[in-house]
Amino acid sequence: MHEVDVRDTEPVWVKYAEYIGGGSDKFYELRVDLTDEGTFQMTARWGRRPDTGVGQTKVYDVTRSMGSATAHAEALFREKIKKGYRVAERPHAANRLVPRDVWDEEDY
Repeated sequence: MHEVDVRDTEPVWVKYAEYIGGGSDKFYELRVDLTDEGTFQMTARWGRRPDTGVGQTKVYDVTRSMGSATAHAEALFREKIKKGYRVAERPHAANRLVPRDVWDEEDY
């Protein structure tokens, strides 16, 4: 799979949640981005709060349908809400918080 560098770009769909309780203080973000090839890529980010970009990132398969990408993202996000996460305001600079080492920059 060819991952797309989405730093400093606005996603076409994004949801952000936080879990605070039981000794935990963490965030979870799902975003869907339109690639240059006209496909959609979903990226999940999670880690400890505050969200400083040192958490983990997982990029999911690319799809040609925004409906398919957002349906998959909605399902994953609902699972987090069921586990006690609460929808929260996304940090202003969240687009720049994705770690650089996720992408192999030699490919670009």
